[in-house]
Amino acid sequence: MRNPERFPKGARVMFIGDSITCNGTFIAHIQEYYMTRFPADRVKVYNAGVSGGNVWDSALRYLEADLALFEPTHAVLMIGMNDIWRGHYMAGEHYTDIKTERNRLYFEGVSLLAEKLYERGIPLIFCTPTPFDDEMACEAEAGKNLAMALTGYGHFCAGLAEKYGAPVVDFNSAMTYFNRERQKKDPAFSLVGADRVHPTAEGHAFMASVFLRAQGFTDLPEVTVEAYEKSGISLSLSSKNTARFEVEKKLRALRCAAYFSMGDKWNAPYEERLAIARDYIAENKGKADANAFILGCVETYLENAPHEEEYTASLLRLTDALYEDAL
Repeated sequence: MRNPERFPKGARVMFIGDSITCNGTFIAHIQEYYMTRFPADRVKVYNAGVSGGNVWDSALRYLEADLALFEPTHAVLMIGMNDIWRGHYMAGEHYTDIKTERNRLYFEGVSLLAEKLYERGIPLIFCTPTPFDDEMACEAEAGKNLAMALTGYGHFCAGLAEKYGAPVVDFNSAMTYFNRERQKKDPAFSLVGADRVHPTAEGHAFMASVFLRAQGFTDLPEVTVEAYEKSGISLSLSSKNTARFEVEKKLRALRCAAYFSMGDKWNAPYEERLAIARDYIAENKGKADANAFILGCVETYLENAPHEEEYTASLLRLTDALYEDAL
């Protein structure tokens, strides 16, 4: 696997993925590194992650809109946690045929996404999906062979990267090894949370370190247990970058609400989208089996959708402003 190179001057980097990308903390750490070490380069990063999303229903669906908005010169892809359809691994081996179909869809979707970006001349960095930690001591159910299957998705991405001569950042191996070493002393430790899926704040900082060291920045501590125990992992962001990060989270929340409630109507006229969101709330609020997370997303949409253009302009403006005081 080939390591990625340092982002060049003026790079605009779009990160594509699911909820782990949508959380965005590791992306903010990468932005922090570039803005503090290389302010003259004006490297800018943007988050195109969608909670709950997969390669077909979010990454490919919103690709053209995100390309038009962010005008990226580079893209980073990490996706697979939802494509693998985790619930069927919890249920054992009964759903083998469905697993096979999900794998086929993932392989075809990632291949198509890579092809679309390369046709546009946008270099792509592949990242292996972060691990499902089925070894940590916690109450969440550990999926049978799920971690191994997700690792297989990473191997596929690495193979696709070789086809395109593209670099790979291997989050899965680095985080899995780190977790296993730490769990020898503390079985409950993990860089991912108690759901076995979503990285913790430390996990995101670790991911940023893995990514940046892959780019050749050796001034960061090695991502080893020994270095971690000696110096820990930095979780700090500057006030300007924090402000940018908070605005970006609002925009991601709007996209997530559209994803969960609107499907292919996500880009319908504004009043139609509002009507869909209101109907979703009316149909689901108060139901015993309603998904509280999705309801919250859609309620956030109704509250904030009128300000979407303002948030978008603010994000682009704040990203530019990161460098005003540094130069």
